[in-house]
Amino acid sequence: FANAILIFFVTDYEMRNLHQPISSDAEKISVAELLLASFYVFELFLKLIVHRFYFFWNSEMAWNWFDFVLVLFSIIENTLSF
Repeated sequence: FANAILIFFVTDYEMRNLHQPISSDAEKISVAELLLASFYVFELFLKLIVHRFYFFWNSEMAWNWFDFVLVLFSIIENTLSF
């Protein structure tokens, strides 16, 4: 839920400041995105510790693969942005 709210405010901020130079607000947004991504990485890491390979092959495997791919893309995005 927090991620959806952040996406809403970030999109609004970026649309209002399309032709403006990058401000300190953009740095705050980047930090918030990194914190949320870190939380999701930590959550996935804990799930993988608990469930091991069963995480990928249980009754909710479609959602688990989806979460895994989202976290992987988040890691790639944050790595490329810094």
